[in-house]
Amino acid sequence: MDTDRSAFVNRERLQRRLRENRLDGLLVLGAENVAYLSGYYVPNLRLMPYRVHAVLWPAAGEPAFIVPATRIHPATHIADVRQYPRDGWVPAPVIAEAVRDRGLARARLGIDKRTCPLWHFEALSKALPDVRFDDGSDLLHEVRMVKTPAEVDLLRGAAEATQAAMVAALRQTRSGDTEADVASRMAAHLLAGGAGGVAFTVVLFGARGSLPDPEVDPTARLAPGMGIRLDIGGLYGGYYSDVARVAVLGEASERQRSVYGRLQEIQRKAIAAIRPGVAASDIYGVVERAYRAAGLEMRWGTFGHGVGLSIHERPYIMARETDALETGMVLAIEPGYAEMGVDGYHVEDVVVVTATGCEVLGEHPGVQGLLQV
Repeated sequence: MDTDRSAFVNRERLQRRLRENRLDGLLVLGAENVAYLSGYYVPNLRLMPYRVHAVLWPAAGEPAFIVPATRIHPATHIADVRQYPRDGWVPAPVIAEAVRDRGLARARLGIDKRTCPLWHFEALSKALPDVRFDDGSDLLHEVRMVKTPAEVDLLRGAAEATQAAMVAALRQTRSGDTEADVASRMAAHLLAGGAGGVAFTVVLFGARGSLPDPEVDPTARLAPGMGIRLDIGGLYGGYYSDVARVAVLGEASERQRSVYGRLQEIQRKAIAAIRPGVAASDIYGVVERAYRAAGLEMRWGTFGHGVGLSIHERPYIMARETDALETGMVLAIEPGYAEMGVDGYHVEDVVVVTATGCEVLGEHPGVQGLLQV
């Protein structure tokens, strides 16, 4: 990606949260938080967590980026890049040096305890015995869940490209195809359309659509009248896309049209209720009432979630979620319904909260309504 990723960091919100939490800075080692603050993303940040990267972000002064010696010139907006030897993959001494250089040896630092490997946290505690490490996980989530305009632009493009990949793959789908055939085409079109990686390709035929997202079955074959439950996502600079639909090979049955139509109406009501200041739990209430009105049983625990550097992040559309929606939040809204052993239905779109409501990201004409192959 050629995008200036320094524009992805919500700096004003970050500094405000640091002040509110009376923290002298942040130290992050989790892959998503490192990518967010440093602007540096490669897939093995997630795939090889033992090759720890870290960002020290002081409340005052310039940040530091600590990387393995194998990273010669990491693409980052941070000027102070420090390497640690790869023997043993122990970054604590170099991190401690950066902390001391900034006069923070007796500071109060937030650390992402939910994603920081325990043995690294223990090593840091020994290397910096006078530093008070508070859990900064919630602070980081609160910052990341409100996207900058640059992040929204990236996620909009990701949604559009993912919908286009779905349409292109379905145009090639034929009777007799296996789930693996369709999933491989989805993956190929994601990559051809600009994704840097494939996050997931859920492709389930017929009664298998009622299962909770198993792997594709290379022996399951498509036959006329079968529903195809799809949930696909790509990776775009480390950010996720997430789109779900149902398609039917040939003529759809009355049941298929009815259930899917009712799910779309549930989604429409949820999206219409989204605006700044509304609690996520209130959107859940809208969904709950819409299910009752549609005559469908609620069989899922959550009907939406934030999307960004994590596929599921705050805020969540759940009954007990107290987060109030804010302008710039990006959410996937995804009602579903399954009757075990019969069929499954799922519709999912990504929206961004605006000053007056929300905008659906990506509205490809080929993915509107129950799709016919």
